Amino acid sequence: MKTRPALLPLLACLLLACAPAHADGSPETRNTALRPNLHGQLAQPLRYRPDGQDFVIQDGTEFFNRSLYGGNDAFRVDGGDRPEFSLYLPGRGGNLRLGVRTAAGTIWLHEAASVAMRYRPGELLYEIGDPLLGPKGRIRIESVAYAATQGLGLEVRGESLPADAELVFAFGPGNGQKGQRGGDIGSEKVPISEFFQFAPEFARTTRYEVDARGFVASAPHASISATVGGDARWRLAD
Repeated sequence: MKTRPALLPLLACLLLACAPAHADGSPETRNTALRPNLHGQLAQPLRYRPDGQDFVIQDGTEFFNRSLYGGNDAFRVDGGDRPEFSLYLPGRGGNLRLGVRTAAGTIWLHEAASVAMRYRPGELLYEIGDPLLGPKGRIRIESVAYAATQGLGLEVRGESLPADAELVFAFGPGNGQKGQRGGDIGSEKVPISEFFQFAPEFARTTRYEVDARGFVASAPHASISATVGGDARWRLAD
């Protein structure tokens, strides 16, 4: 995992363990029983709207249903309607969350009041607003999967933010689990938005090296490194 320059003051945090993003049971429970494609049973709500070459959704609820592919191998990055990312190596590689901290409080960006997601060939883009960011404050995220190496690149830009705003990001490693069919949508017993959420036990076999430039998380199945452009403070945390 590598990041392109983030144009906000940075406070970086590496998670060893954290609670699932949706401890209250959301996203909504869906009926996973098989249903034949019969007349009268095909209609579904139109969740995404086309805009040029992009697909756009405002305040969607899904996680990990939009994949970014880099080189010609099995690695991918799974994003979604909300800005949280899961690395697939193949197998669980870990989850990356983004947040912002101001004097008024701290939020994860996937919990922000307004999230517009734009999915275009090879890119996921987000525009995020929240009362914590001020009436005109916006955070914009661009994400790509690298072609020459297995990695995720992020650029984060802040517009009209409070002067004390800090970008926070947290990484929780995975355990290499591959799933029933490579983590494909519809192949697991639970929705993919639940299957790829981080769980504390995934991190128990991981070792960490942290310095001023970033970190390396080493596990039996993979080693993952992270760097940022600009100043950052790093620490291990529960």
